[in-house]
Amino acid sequence: MADDLRARLMQLAEGWRRQSVDPSNWLKEEFVVRIGVACTAQPLPRSFRQGPPHECFDNAAKLARNGDGLRYCEGFAAHPKAMVPFHHAWTVDDDFRVIDVTLQQPETYAYLGVPFSQEEYLAETGRTLDGYYIGTAILVDTTGLARPEPILRRCPELRELL
Repeated sequence: MADDLRARLMQLAEGWRRQSVDPSNWLKEEFVVRIGVACTAQPLPRSFRQGPPHECFDNAAKLARNGDGLRYCEGFAAHPKAMVPFHHAWTVDDDFRVIDVTLQQPETYAYLGVPFSQEEYLAETGRTLDGYYIGTAILVDTTGLARPEPILRRCPELRELL
């Protein structure tokens, strides 16, 4: 499923680039295609509680900050029946198994994303260890190319495409 998701993201990014549209339309996809990790979907383990819907970035950040060895992961998820990728965040363990407290039935989705250590997450978002905002929860935010720095630091060869 993750290979299908990677192929779909590559198709979307290439299509946008061929049309010479603003890079904010394709940079996230290109970044995740190039360095994203296929994460193993699984049911939400019983030791975790479902988080609020539509708050994936905050839900994942809270789990990653707990210091349970989970890493914040941001990229794309898609339900295999539709394979329509959407920007999403979740956490992963050391074996890249998904802990997603936002989606119902996370085991039914494909996940492709870039894991960030707790230190990387805190440095990029400007958050404090106790979770107070002094920045944004979203790392891979290219809306109007407002925050391409985390992407370009991790994948500097993308500068050539800009």
